[in-house]
Amino acid sequence: MSAKQELVTNALEQVDKSLPFRFLWTVAHLVGVEAAIESLPDDGSIAEFCQAMIAGFNIEPVSKLPEWSSNTAGPGVLVYGPHRFHLEPYILISLLQGRQIYFVAMNSARQLLPYDFRDRVLPVTPTFLGKDARKKPGLSGIVQSVKQSLFNNEDLTVHQIKQSNQQTVNRAAELLIGGNIVAIFPTASNPITTTDWYAGLGSIVDTLESNGNVDVLLQPFSIKEFRFMTFLQQMSIKFALEQFRDPIPVHVDWFPTMSIDQAVGAGDMSPRGIVDKLRTEYLWESLLLRREQKFGDNE
Repeated sequence: MSAKQELVTNALEQVDKSLPFRFLWTVAHLVGVEAAIESLPDDGSIAEFCQAMIAGFNIEPVSKLPEWSSNTAGPGVLVYGPHRFHLEPYILISLLQGRQIYFVAMNSARQLLPYDFRDRVLPVTPTFLGKDARKKPGLSGIVQSVKQSLFNNEDLTVHQIKQSNQQTVNRAAELLIGGNIVAIFPTASNPITTTDWYAGLGSIVDTLESNGNVDVLLQPFSIKEFRFMTFLQQMSIKFALEQFRDPIPVHVDWFPTMSIDQAVGAGDMSPRGIVDKLRTEYLWESLLLRREQKFGDNE
């Protein structure tokens, strides 16, 4: 079975399991998803697959890659940044081709990859999606139920989710020690500069530091934000209407690379304390980037 056939099979399996996913799949047909999948390669590397995927959304990544990215061997790199329009993993894979890259992400992300590449997803689940989690009131409770249907197909309890998430933290640390790249999105799909960060990033750093594995590098990145609807419109124009449009340049900026010692320093060494420090540093670098983009060479 080819990669694109696997994607269709995966989607149809989810359609049978989940009413919300059935609705999403119906909407996808309206924007030409079948023609978009048909444009994907039958075989090839995961980088080639992702390059074809983002081309289907009419995206052209623009980036000056960090120095370490040209090395096929070396210390592991923990990459973190925003995940606002859901295509960042495909962009990162297409850019960082020198080494294996893995993603800490919702288990449902595996459905968007061929079977041979599914081990690249290190699954996590928010505890509020546990089947025994406390129900939120009003509209928030409805949204919670929909997300439980979409993202907790195994009906895990809160305790089981915590155990599974810890296994993912341990696995991420192992991969980093082995010289791989692991990417994590500390606010999921929420704005990275205005939302509190989850502690998962800090848990990985804490696990590495506690075991003396401080050679791993930390690499924050920023990416120009677009609404996902923008790319759905582009896909519709390309595949449903069969019209050509110039690709949308998506700029990926890399903040200074840090060692674990540089990132953590002194003070609160708990996962939450580590995350708060990394967030503060990220906000500062984001401010400098916006200032540079605004004034450029005019200063």
